[in-house]
Amino acid sequence: MYDKENDTYTEDVKFLEKWASKTKGIIIDIACGTGRATIPLASKGYNMIGVDLHTGMLNEAKKKTSNLDLQIEWIEQDCTK
Repeated sequence: MYDKENDTYTEDVKFLEKWASKTKGIIIDIACGTGRATIPLASKGYNMIGVDLHTGMLNEAKKKTSNLDLQIEWIEQDCTK
């Protein structure tokens, strides 16, 4: 349901891409959820790490990228650690 409710909102991804363009290193998306921002940034060539505590959200992110050749490492972890 998260993707259906939120996929149409992309203004934050445009904002994040402006900042991403200023770095050459790895970008960590904390509380990445289903990869709503992580995947589009990786599609633009950024090397991404997506971190989230929720197993179900990460599983969805992994499913969405399983057939794509993207630089994303998915990590299940409490984002406060």
